[in-house]
Amino acid sequence: MADLATLLADCGLIQFGRFDHQQPYQLHLELLPSYPDVLEQITKQAVSLVGEAIDHLVCMHDALPLGTALSLKTEIPLVYSRGILAGAPVDNLVGAYDIGHPALLITNSLRDADGIAQIVRQAHQVGLEINRVLTLVDEGNSAYSDLETVAILPLSNILDALEESGSLPPGHGRVVREWLSLHHQG
Repeated sequence: MADLATLLADCGLIQFGRFDHQQPYQLHLELLPSYPDVLEQITKQAVSLVGEAIDHLVCMHDALPLGTALSLKTEIPLVYSRGILAGAPVDNLVGAYDIGHPALLITNSLRDADGIAQIVRQAHQVGLEINRVLTLVDEGNSAYSDLETVAILPLSNILDALEESGSLPPGHGRVVREWLSLHHQG
């Protein structure tokens, strides 16, 4: 875990400082495919979190690289979202599926509560029963509380590992935790 947290920081997939709305960190998980070694390590960690009763993986558009890697590693079919398409929300899912399959939703983070809810509804309409969410980074916000959520990398664990290794400036972990407690209640 500590090695993976350090890799995320070293690659700039997670950055610390002052960003939009005075946020003390930001995620750049869209860059994950540029670091195949990091993607491979994350995928290895994710495999154990998939569970046994999953017939399909469904992934948000931002998590397509992780969803593809996880599908290849587990040999579980992947259905993915094209993203938010103006005027075409119903046929947003791409992939081979039929009715009655338990599915796992994969996302990079839980920030897009509306997008998660939309994908869950769309999947249900076509017979994919999403019963859990696998998120790459859990920032402590519960985007869709009706589903069990499991995280590959909880942000609190990333902070702990970076503080322990000295990779995070002194006091910055506390600043991030305080900001999270103010902005992600519930």
